[in-house]
Formats: sequence, C-alpha cells, structure tokens
Amino acid sequence: TLCVLGGFPRGARMSLMNSLQSWIESGLMQAVNETLVFLQDKMASDLVAIPRETERFRRQVEGIDDHGETSSSGEALRLRIMGASGNVGIGRAMWELVQAAQTRHVIFLEDD
Repeated sequence: TLCVLGGFPRGARMSLMNSLQSWIESGLMQAVNETLVFLQDKMASDLVAIPRETERFRRQVEGIDDHGETSSSGEALRLRIMGASGNVGIGRAMWELVQAAQTRHVIFLEDD
C-alpha cells in the first residue's frame, strides 16, 4: 500500500495532483495493491479541483480506456481519498492511513 499524507496547506493540492500524475506515469501506482491519500482539511471540492490536464489520471483511476470503455486489463488504479475536516496532525494522519491499509506492508510517500 502506498500511503500519502498531502494537500496541506490547501495551496499544496496542486503539488499532490502533480505527484499522483507522476506516480501513474512511472507505473508506481499500478504496481501496488492500493494507494491511500489522507488530506488534512479535506473539502468536498478537493476532487473537483483536479486540473484539466489530469483528465487521464481520472480516467485511469476509474479504469476507463481511451474509448470510454471500462478497462478489463486489471490495471485500474485502486485509489482511496481519506481525510479530516481539520488538521489532525501528522501522527494521527499516518495512523489512519496504516489502519485503512489492506496490505501487510506500507510505503509512505510525500507529495512533492
């Protein structure tokens, strides 16, 4: 499981989206069972704020190919966005990520 604590302060959301895109393009996110992202001060608009150039990212997350069909290749990304409405601190956020992980091993990544 890849665990990412990111997006704080709110201006860092773009850095997180760029990092996710980079990890997709390098094949990192496809090589793991799941990726968990914990956002401090999570808002409903966070996913809406994904930049237009990351449309491919959204399609990969949803397992949709270039023709609008659901991918059956098994390469769909397993991404879960978690978070708290306020800043719970790094320790609590890491604990939440580890508790949510569905695998025995986790790798923590930074979003920069």
